[in-house]
Amino acid sequence: MIVFLLLLCSQDGFSIHPRYLLPFLPFFYLFISRVGKGFVLKQHSIRIITSACLLWIVGSSLWYYPCSMAYFNEIIPVQKRPEILLGSNIDWGQNAYFLKSYLEKHPEVSPVKIVYSCPEDISRLGIKTEGEPPYQPEPGWYALGVNDIYASSGDYAWLKKFNPNKIIAYSIYVYHITQDDIDSIKPVLPNNSE
Repeated sequence: MIVFLLLLCSQDGFSIHPRYLLPFLPFFYLFISRVGKGFVLKQHSIRIITSACLLWIVGSSLWYYPCSMAYFNEIIPVQKRPEILLGSNIDWGQNAYFLKSYLEKHPEVSPVKIVYSCPEDISRLGIKTEGEPPYQPEPGWYALGVNDIYASSGDYAWLKKFNPNKIIAYSIYVYHITQDDIDSIKPVLPNNSE
């Protein structure tokens, strides 16, 4: 089990998906099943610790429901470090419905420019957009998927300098950028001519 895990972890660049860990899981389940002996042998400390851990897992999952895909753990919550697990590990476009609901409840978020990696065309869901956000700072309302903000292209890296006004379903960031906001970051922008 340990050899397989070390071999897997030593590989780099072949995939960002955790599905390659699946062959490791049966060995892990067999190893961890020894905890069940504590229930059979009536070892109270093991029973209490195991039960507490199971309750913790269930509670954590319910806390993030219905956005369970974005759940990491309590040590590194998704809100603090979303760039740790990007791609299909956090969002496959399933949160477009939450974006639609948010925009319907907040008509002041208009006009909004949206970039969101979703297999479905968001306009088919009734989401109206004024195009994509600009690659350089510009005032306006923007909604971006976390995968787009942290993309290796760096197209929207300038938005990382701001706190989002709203994070929808842990994976869509809504920003309202004003000219004052842009002026406040001009000294730290790359290729600044002033």
